[in-house]
Amino acid sequence: MNIPFEMQEAIEKLIEERSISKIRDCVSSVCERYNNESGRGKTLVKNEEEAVSYAISRMPGTFGAVKSTIKAFKEALEGHFGNDAGGETEIGFQSLADIGSGTGAAVWAAASEFDFEKITCFERESSMIEIGKHMLSYGEDVMKNAEWVQGDAVKGKDGGFKADLVTASYIMNELKQEDRNGFLKMLWDTAEKAIILIEPGTKAGFQNVLSAREFFVKNGASVVAPCTFSTECPLTKDDWCHFSCRMQRSRVQKFVKGGDAPYEDEKFSYIAVLKTCLGEEISGTDGMKRTNCIGNDARIIRHPITNKGCIELKLCSERGIEDVKVTSRDKAQFKAARKAEWGDGWWTT
Repeated sequence: MNIPFEMQEAIEKLIEERSISKIRDCVSSVCERYNNESGRGKTLVKNEEEAVSYAISRMPGTFGAVKSTIKAFKEALEGHFGNDAGGETEIGFQSLADIGSGTGAAVWAAASEFDFEKITCFERESSMIEIGKHMLSYGEDVMKNAEWVQGDAVKGKDGGFKADLVTASYIMNELKQEDRNGFLKMLWDTAEKAIILIEPGTKAGFQNVLSAREFFVKNGASVVAPCTFSTECPLTKDDWCHFSCRMQRSRVQKFVKGGDAPYEDEKFSYIAVLKTCLGEEISGTDGMKRTNCIGNDARIIRHPITNKGCIELKLCSERGIEDVKVTSRDKAQFKAARKAEWGDGWWTT
């Protein structure tokens, strides 16, 4: 996957005005800080130079994770509402609020999938806001005119802004454990229709996603993706659900990250929910009432394994985790399996 040309143009403009060697040094400092100080609620990007280095090194990966997530979200909605799910229907999205917006990567991704009329970016750090405004100035009019609100997601927001769709990417892992429920409540209170939360594709990131899933479901949400159900997660405690997208690296990215590979694989976990009841209400083993299944019957949660005349799929559905073998004897399913990728929805027959 490539980032939009306009987004790359905005990044290149940042590079023109600064020392590339200094940016590389800042990338190392910011990466070290994220690795060692996440989960403490501290400021991880401390000045404009570091915000620039963050934009160059992290925006492409974040863009890819958010875009991949929204595509899965739209696919599931279309399975329930039809092909106009993202347009002028009862579940259309005319406004976006991106919480912890950083330099705006999630806005670029969401705006590439939905036609918003209004965008609000909520961000704590003034240096990130300044670089984010620069980045969005290269986008469409709705991005150029985005409202930037400075505030702390832990402390809540002033002004009471709301949006049809609320996104938050790679934020929860930075917060103290005791602040995370307050953050989820802010997302819930801000969203009119739907919430998408993305975290790193690690065991810790997935645990954050699981806790968010539980919070949203308890408040009456329907899970849209990646789960095709809203009952308890069937994965064992030593396993975790995550996905991956491959992003092409620019020459500058390779330099500042100190690598020669022309691409990088962004691993992420996510949860997407609607603040409405869809499907049949059922009771889980814990006694909670939930709504079940929209769109897909199952989701592929590992890379498909291709053998001669057979493709093996690991599926997650309301039935639990299943290892399914699709053979060439079933021509329709086999054709679908040959095109299937990790993270895709799956319909059993």
